[in-house]
Amino acid sequence: MMNMHRQHYLKRNTIAKLWEKDKEELLYLPEYEYDGFRYEEKRINKYGCIQIDKNRYSVSPELVGEKVSVKIYFNKIKVYKERIIIAEFSRNYGEFEEIYDWKQYLKLMSVKPGAIEHTKFYNQIPKLWREHLLKVEKKEKKKVLLLLKEAIDRNELENIDTALELSQLYGRTDADSIRQCYYNLTIDDNSKAPCNINIDVPIMNYDPPLSAYDNLLEKEVMQ
Repeated sequence: MMNMHRQHYLKRNTIAKLWEKDKEELLYLPEYEYDGFRYEEKRINKYGCIQIDKNRYSVSPELVGEKVSVKIYFNKIKVYKERIIIAEFSRNYGEFEEIYDWKQYLKLMSVKPGAIEHTKFYNQIPKLWREHLLKVEKKEKKKVLLLLKEAIDRNELENIDTALELSQLYGRTDADSIRQCYYNLTIDDNSKAPCNINIDVPIMNYDPPLSAYDNLLEKEVMQ
């Protein structure tokens, strides 16, 4: 800061005053950060993949044959369908490699849950869930995969991990128990909140004669 009070050797003014004058000529930084990417349109092949450079990226087996928009950055790839992002990858600079996203295949794997351990993307699944899937039966495995997909669609992978840990802590690791823990963590339940009723209910002065019931009892005895 002391240098700011130094006299410029040529301008015969302090560095601080010269800087204030220079600032008046500067341009403002852009309001939005520059988004540097290459834009391409791709068609998803029969394997649910698109090709970028010399590599294939799995997008969605449910969108085979459809076109998607792709933003190709130096370090990542974003895939859009009707302006909604459906997949994102770290960009691979290798050649002839296949990059899979396990999250895209959960619904498909729920049809044949026993095959998930033999897929190329199985090791991408978080260890916590891989270990759990190995322990459960086929029918339960399907429920677990669909629950995982639901949480991922809602961008709540961290919460579903916590739900599994909680259910294990309670000794109940079936899919329904995990789902209940997950809902307790993520869904606000206001149904138990007391109702505040501010309407004044009038007191009814109603005192009907009960002799009519006596008459009914008498008829029943006579029958």
